[in-house]
Amino acid sequence: MKTSLAALVFCFAAHLGAMAQGNAPCTPDSTRLECLAERGDIQAQVQLGLAAYDAARSSGDYRDAVIWIHRAAEGGHVAAQYWMGFLIWYGKTGDIDPVEAYMWFDIAAAAGHETAMESRKQVSPYLTPEQIDQATALSQEWRDAR
Repeated sequence: MKTSLAALVFCFAAHLGAMAQGNAPCTPDSTRLECLAERGDIQAQVQLGLAAYDAARSSGDYRDAVIWIHRAAEGGHVAAQYWMGFLIWYGKTGDIDPVEAYMWFDIAAAAGHETAMESRKQVSPYLTPEQIDQATALSQEWRDAR
């Protein structure tokens, strides 16, 4: 009995460790794309995020879109970084935060994303010079941390 209890504890600990590392096991209800996204596949995260964004345009619930796009943006996906700026700027994440939106546009623009460059230019008149400085510093901080 002790051996099977020890094995059970080991398996449970391994399962928790996998979940903590983003390697959560797929459930029977998970799609392949969801499994990949949960395991850290950035492209799958973007695909799920954009699909959730499309669905949210009729429902108004952008939570899943924000979750998946944010994961991919944090993972370094340049288009997702642009989309984070977009979602924040248009209030899809809750309150509009112009500094954070500009930060994400700036991160994507620094990586060469042309639409992010244009978006950054379009939103800049709505920010004070101090807010732009703050957003630029946050953007640089984000890049330096990677």
